[in-house]
Amino acid sequence: MPFLLPTYHRRSHRERVALAAVVIPPPESLRQELLKQGQDIVDTVADGNCGLDAFGHGLASVASRNRRLYQTEAYKKFSKAKTAGHGRMMLHLRQACIAQMMKMKDTKLWDGVDFKSLAVMMSSEKEDFSSYIKRMGTDRCWVDASALHALGCHFRIDVLIWQEN
Repeated sequence: MPFLLPTYHRRSHRERVALAAVVIPPPESLRQELLKQGQDIVDTVADGNCGLDAFGHGLASVASRNRRLYQTEAYKKFSKAKTAGHGRMMLHLRQACIAQMMKMKDTKLWDGVDFKSLAVMMSSEKEDFSSYIKRMGTDRCWVDASALHALGCHFRIDVLIWQEN
């Protein structure tokens, strides 16, 4: 099941501090391409939780059109957190992400590579897996592709990330 993380960020993933209430809209060419494909476009606040915020918007959008996702226990818990407010939704998604990464840590992805090794290799920091997990669990820490993969596994959905070149 495809879905969209409807945001684009011009800032480097290495920039750890972003001003609250700063919105980084997608370039117009990307916006037009996504609209042609019938994708939802939502600007997210660039506060470090932008990836999770985009994931949450995309998840809710897809669930509104997909009864199977909407009826899952994982989505029902997410929806309850979302209804409780933005902060609660961010906390829920981070906790779900961390729990899923811990569950998958020894899962073999291909010969010689398990999830734990891949997450550490893809991390923007030089750290071991426990440090990586601690960092990903920190509010306003930018999530990476491994974290988004874990959320996709948790909700049993495909995650697509759109960006211009």
